[in-house]
Amino acid sequence: MDDFISALNRYPNGTRVVVAWGNNLKVKAELDTIYETDNGLEIEEEGYEEYFACTLKILSIEKNVSKKIVREGELLELSKLNKPSNIFLENGELIWKCS
Repeated sequence: MDDFISALNRYPNGTRVVVAWGNNLKVKAELDTIYETDNGLEIEEEGYEEYFACTLKILSIEKNVSKKIVREGELLELSKLNKPSNIFLENGELIWKCS
């Protein structure tokens, strides 16, 4: 399990967090589900990989200079394929920072 997924796993579903990425996207969201997924290849195919992901429900978009298409009320998947730079609790407490 990636370290940022482990950090999120300490909190129950429904916890509000602020997630920021290096591309100037920042959202306030609610933890929804942590689950194991894969990269879509068949198990026997070269390059097959399993990893953990976390679904967040976007409550508000705090910053979107990146112009990435995200909308309030939608679900957003965090994983090693969409790794954030920082994760904060709603009160501003830093719970994970990309090293």
